[in-house]
Amino acid sequence: MSASIGFVAIDREFCDYTTIMSSVDSACYAAKESGRNALVVYSEDDDAVSERTEEINWQPKLQSALEQGSFRLLVQAITVLEKGTVKPAIQHYEFLLRLLDSENEEISPYKFIKAAERYDMMAKIDRWVLENAFMHISKLLNKLDEQCTFSINLSGQSLSDPQILDYIRTLFARHEVSPECVWFEITETAAISQYSTASILLQGLREMGAKVALDDFGSGLSSFVYLQKLPVDILKIDGQFVKEVDINPVARQMVSAIDQMAKALGLLTVAEFVESAAVMEVLSDIGVDYAQGYHIARPCAIEAILSDSKARKAA
Repeated sequence: MSASIGFVAIDREFCDYTTIMSSVDSACYAAKESGRNALVVYSEDDDAVSERTEEINWQPKLQSALEQGSFRLLVQAITVLEKGTVKPAIQHYEFLLRLLDSENEEISPYKFIKAAERYDMMAKIDRWVLENAFMHISKLLNKLDEQCTFSINLSGQSLSDPQILDYIRTLFARHEVSPECVWFEITETAAISQYSTASILLQGLREMGAKVALDDFGSGLSSFVYLQKLPVDILKIDGQFVKEVDINPVARQMVSAIDQMAKALGLLTVAEFVESAAVMEVLSDIGVDYAQGYHIARPCAIEAILSDSKARKAA
């Protein structure tokens, strides 16, 4: 047997019950993540303890956001890469989640995603994203001048949800959206860590007619081993390789190798973190199919893509 222990010293200045329990919980989590079988004494100056405390503080905020509808969806354009094309076509959009604070300022999911995962809230958040994304897709398909497709992200916790496939199937029918219009994205790490359940979900989505994208590809050591076995259609190349592809020969070779392997398997490729024309030109030369990043477009309100679509048509 082993034990992970969080320790808090109680004195006159540190005697509030809620504060004590929250602090000792943070220290206990820090002990577990340090390798278990350890004791961590709570200190406000300890980075690991502070991180756990921050996650605990997020739990009621996220629950309130679900109940009060404080989440918001943005979209980011993904463009087709074609050699010699000055203005590549926008044919795809990815839905991105944001949380609105008390002053209606947007909070990136990077700040709360770990807390949501730790407290098993990501599956609920995924369902909120799915419901609202399908609602927007249904409206956008009737208003956009181009034929577009859309990406929706699914967390690793949804891989273990036995009802998620039926839920998604219901959304397709309720909102009258064709499955061919939707890509479902899941990170490589989640797919590999939950391989058996991921394979079932991804295969089920493909059987509906939707496409499946493997996000952040190349970030894990087992990437190439599992790729042939996972039922996916698209590889999203990890941005850590893409952002330096114009100046770093190793990054360029890595992106090229991933793209060639994807092509051999009949998969499309998307490069993330495309932040300059130079990067996009290199990716086009390599043969990557799609590009996503600030050089193409920043995340924006869903309403903004309607006016952009009309402007491109007028041009």
